[in-house]
Amino acid sequence: MPEKGLLYLLKALDIVVHKDKYEQVRLLMIDDGPQRSLILKLSRRYKLENNIVLLGFLSRRKVAEYLSKASIFLSPSIREGMPISLLETLFSGLPIIGTRISGVRDLVIHGYNGLLVPSKNFRTLATAISYLLENEDLRNRTSKNARRYVVANFDYQRVLP
Repeated sequence: MPEKGLLYLLKALDIVVHKDKYEQVRLLMIDDGPQRSLILKLSRRYKLENNIVLLGFLSRRKVAEYLSKASIFLSPSIREGMPISLLETLFSGLPIIGTRISGVRDLVIHGYNGLLVPSKNFRTLATAISYLLENEDLRNRTSKNARRYVVANFDYQRVLP
């Protein structure tokens, strides 16, 4: 599923970990599915084996647990419909870095509840990740706004039964 933008995500993570020196960063990947072997291959290529954790398919409850412990949610997709994962993330109050594509830009308001970057641009994605990691105030503000936005605009029971 190249439309998920995983190659760009791993290239961005390479910059964040090795150039920007965030060696402690962990990327938790949920439901890696058919991309698992590609992810493992790329993690070796970019020397990110210690930074990537493949969790596989998880129940909605487990996903909510991981979201509650995370700092940032990354959505590097090239193409999306209505991304349920983003709605779940917004409900959890987690700031999002997503690509400026239909579906994502319908939910993420740049600078308000997350950051938007051009799709297929791993350098800009890396810059956004490092910027959000460095700026706790922005993380806290976008986190509060994420929850506020989705509660005001969506019915949890209808969208995420």
